[in-house]
Amino acid sequence: AIPSSDKFFTVNNSKLQSIELTTDHSGQAVTSGTGKVPTVFGPNKTSSEYDFVSPAPSAPFSIAGAGIADLPMSRLPVPVINLGFGLPKSIDIKLRFVPTIGPAEAKFSLFGVGLMHDVKQYIPGIKMLPFDLSGFVGYTRMSVKSELSDTDPTKKGEFNVSATTIQALISKKIAVLTFYGGVGYNFSKSNLAVKGTYDLDGAPVKDPVDLSVAFSGPRATAGMRLKLAVITFHGDYTFQKYSALTVGFGINVR
Repeated sequence: AIPSSDKFFTVNNSKLQSIELTTDHSGQAVTSGTGKVPTVFGPNKTSSEYDFVSPAPSAPFSIAGAGIADLPMSRLPVPVINLGFGLPKSIDIKLRFVPTIGPAEAKFSLFGVGLMHDVKQYIPGIKMLPFDLSGFVGYTRMSVKSELSDTDPTKKGEFNVSATTIQALISKKIAVLTFYGGVGYNFSKSNLAVKGTYDLDGAPVKDPVDLSVAFSGPRATAGMRLKLAVITFHGDYTFQKYSALTVGFGINVR
């Protein structure tokens, strides 16, 4: 789910050099020097409600979100392909990716890689206990790109998020069911940019918006997996800054 607080970001005109915000998300003129405009998660408006111009009067340009906020319950469903490879020494390599999907207004892609290793074998006194305990380190990068012009493909908006995850995972198998959970921490960085060259008051301005924010926080996961012969079905929920529900199926090949 997308928190309401993340559907808009605050623009401070005092920190802009070549342009300034004149109209905010409510359609009101910016008089205090700051105003809010949509992130990629915000509403997709076709009118010029969020106008940037150079300090001298000129033709404005506008930005808009990808309309994710308009989806049911502000959630974005994304199909993800997951692959796993078992290696010696109880090491597993995990891959996940989403090929570029979506219309030109909001193309989405994702790639992730992770390493999981059985750590129970190194802890005296619990080797024979009936559960599995593993450590996991992973990296994921998500990208959303939007075209801002019907005639100039270089004018586009980009929202990129990269995250490194460190997590401890515990699981217990009962017949064909496996219950699992995990706790860990995310280290993330996001970047929101407007790319391209814009004519503002007769002067070209390249890449007028480029905002980066680093954030981190805890995460927790709980789920279960059902195995029927070589077919598995799984579902889990991850509690974090942007919580996620994951469901899927897989094929085990050994």
